[in-house]
Amino acid sequence: MEKKKKGKRIVIICLVTAAVVFLGFMGFHEYMDYTRIGCKTRIYGQDISWKTVDEAVQIVENRFAQRRISYTENGTEVYSLSMAEAGCTLNEEVLRQKLNAIKDRKKFCTVFAEKIYDYVMNYQLDEQEGQMTAALTEDHFGDSTRRQTSQDAYIRYDNETRQYVIVDAVLGTHIDSAAMEEKTREAIAAAVQENPLGGQIDIIIDENFYQKAAVQGDQAELTQQLTGLNEKLSKYRQAAITYTFGQTTEVLDQTVIEGWLKIGDTSVELDTEAVKSYVSDLGTKYNTIYNPRSFHTSLGADITIENNEYGYWIDNDGEYQQLLQNIENGDVVSRDPVYSHEGFNRNGRDDLMGNYVEVDLNTQQLWLYRDGQLITNTGIVSGLPTPERETYRGAYFIAYKESPANLTSEENGYDVQVQYWMPFVYGQGLHDATWQSSFGGDRYKTNGSHGCVNLPKDQAALIFEYVDAGFPIILY
Repeated sequence: MEKKKKGKRIVIICLVTAAVVFLGFMGFHEYMDYTRIGCKTRIYGQDISWKTVDEAVQIVENRFAQRRISYTENGTEVYSLSMAEAGCTLNEEVLRQKLNAIKDRKKFCTVFAEKIYDYVMNYQLDEQEGQMTAALTEDHFGDSTRRQTSQDAYIRYDNETRQYVIVDAVLGTHIDSAAMEEKTREAIAAAVQENPLGGQIDIIIDENFYQKAAVQGDQAELTQQLTGLNEKLSKYRQAAITYTFGQTTEVLDQTVIEGWLKIGDTSVELDTEAVKSYVSDLGTKYNTIYNPRSFHTSLGADITIENNEYGYWIDNDGEYQQLLQNIENGDVVSRDPVYSHEGFNRNGRDDLMGNYVEVDLNTQQLWLYRDGQLITNTGIVSGLPTPERETYRGAYFIAYKESPANLTSEENGYDVQVQYWMPFVYGQGLHDATWQSSFGGDRYKTNGSHGCVNLPKDQAALIFEYVDAGFPIILY
């Protein structure tokens, strides 16, 4: 009987002890559950079981701060630093809120069960101002003096293609600090998004991390300059000017113009001195006025007319400007040169073309030719052979014609009416003179005019019909 009682007491004691232990465990569990994070709790694999929120914050922050960032260039690690050295931290307030939320989740702690709670949460990343910039300067990535500077793209003339081309920029190896920071932040953001407490962040330094040349080959300004140069070059090379001197032509072709081009790396210009020289040579070859004139008379003599004020004279400045404009526009044109003086018509250096009035003051004769055909030959009365009244000798042109006309001179005391008036120089001209009783011979020596060439009225009428303003007249 005593044994049975003793056995019951032992059972009771065991039960009481077990109950006390159980109640104690449950009490401890409740205490831990309310003051600490529960058992078998991890964040991204980091164990924070039974830690207070403050302790868990410290653990997570330390783990994050120690996470390393490694930079590899050309297969070799050239630099590494921790998140803390880069100035990156997790926002403590947000982290604490997340950990408190985990702590407050009620769950029974099954000590002997296998289930582990591994939480994933969003973090807010903070950065210490200026610290990353200081940590990523070029001097951290090896000897900067051994790095190459990027070379700008540029334009050059290609002799093979005979065009301007762009030579692409050459990328150097100096670190672009802004790009380094940007891509480091991108790598950190991606890594933290995947696992804030993960392992090393590997960054490979490639061409995107280097300082680019200031001038790139595809920049609008450079391509516009290239287009402009090649368009200008093309216009210069396509220009061709055919100068017309009646039926005679002088061709300025692309071969000559090509020789005038001054081609630089960033400019193409015309050799203006060469252009001026060409215009000057053109004048030397085709100018006919002011130069002594060779003339074959109707009576068969070859003479030289010194006072030559009839013919063509190229305006050097005007033709130079016109020629520049033609070449710069790429014109293919046929035209006369720019003249400062023009004759009646021409073919090459022949500026008479069989159209002229010829006056022989010695034999007192006049001939009129049109298109090489003799229209008339008549006697005349020229100026009295004195210094004050003699007729001027030389090559001139008919200034205009008028019918009828009143000729007056207070100095010489005459006022006469004529039917046909054709002045040529200094107040002298051709006109009818009904007061003359005869024409030709030596009459001019006693009854000469004040310089005009007097004509029979019918001859004056005929000449008046055939000549126009600009018509040449040669007196000798």
